[in-house]
Amino acid sequence: MLAVLDRDVEKAMVETARARAKARAETAAARATRDMARQKLTRIAALNKLNYGAQLELEMAQGELKVAEHRLQQSVENHEIAEGEHQVTRRQLDQRVVRSPIGGVVADRLLDPGERADGQPILRVVTLDSLHVELVIPAERFGEIRKGMTLNVQPEIGERASLAAEVVQVDAFIDAASATYRARLALANGDLTVPAGVRCQVMLEPAVAPTDGKPRA
Repeated sequence: MLAVLDRDVEKAMVETARARAKARAETAAARATRDMARQKLTRIAALNKLNYGAQLELEMAQGELKVAEHRLQQSVENHEIAEGEHQVTRRQLDQRVVRSPIGGVVADRLLDPGERADGQPILRVVTLDSLHVELVIPAERFGEIRKGMTLNVQPEIGERASLAAEVVQVDAFIDAASATYRARLALANGDLTVPAGVRCQVMLEPAVAPTDGKPRA
């Protein structure tokens, strides 16, 4: 979690929805009314068989039971809707929390506490365990670097030994103004020995894979 947007309104909505979702008195009352109507119908039906009741009373009891059952069903459905609304408001509240999609470090804070976000970036987060090496190559060497190749990279500071990096992207065109083209390499940096942003030198000859699987110059 990196930041929390103002969410007082969303909190109030969640509390209201939670109260509605927990309210079961209406359903309990409807269930009790249904049970009483069912018992009344059972008694009148028994009396009617013994010729002690009128057909009209039996029909009225049947109607009351149906009405009570419909009211109970409506109450159950309202409770389910309230639970759904509670879940929606909770998700809306969660959306007011800004979380980082990657494990990294905060490189820049673009807004200060109290400022309006309005869709603007708040922070810039970078990951350091996998670095990109941006390589600028003279135009006369166009075609020598291909995607998938492994090249030796030597940082100017930090880790002094050459490290193997894989070519993941190569421009298909040459920049006429500078007579160069670009390539991007991926450099594994799980131990964080290479600081991000450091200048480095790249040997354009493909790296030879060592027999023990460790990168060497």
